[in-house]
Amino acid sequence: MHSSSGRLFGGSHGFFPRKTPKDLPGWPVHLAQRVARDKGVCAFVLAEMQAAAEAGAFGLRENPRNSWLWDSLQEIAMMSSGCWLDFDYDACVFYGARYKPQRIRHNVDELQSLRATCCHHLHSANEREPSRTSTGGATARSQEEAEYTAALVYTLAIATSWAAVRTGIAPLKIHRLPLPDPMW
Repeated sequence: MHSSSGRLFGGSHGFFPRKTPKDLPGWPVHLAQRVARDKGVCAFVLAEMQAAAEAGAFGLRENPRNSWLWDSLQEIAMMSSGCWLDFDYDACVFYGARYKPQRIRHNVDELQSLRATCCHHLHSANEREPSRTSTGGATARSQEEAEYTAALVYTLAIATSWAAVRTGIAPLKIHRLPLPDPMW
């Protein structure tokens, strides 16, 4: 799903927490069209991920922890399939700009052993509040949060690599140690 739709419905901004598009009557046509397009893309991607998971492939998808997307009928059906697990983390644990509760729904058992919801540092009480512009408008503080941090990507890559070794998808090669040099 495009992140713009998630933000429109309360994803990272929380303007409409836990509401879905059908709960928001009277939207302008251009927003309703964007939502319809994004919902179609989301449904397609989720169907492909479910089919791939049932065939033995790994899959990960991420959204804010309080996103309405987790409550969609398709997500609920996918969770009930028994293929998926949730990895909840706080973005600041992986060097994100601010505290932001996130969720990765996945089928990689190795992610479940990670603990990533306690950063042990202080946060400003208003760090998640929208910023005010010079014209009096509000902008959400999500631009720098749009990219995944290197620490998160590295962690996901290592966990997925170990899962690939565990399941036999990728062999783990342990190279022989070099022979001792008799010159020493």
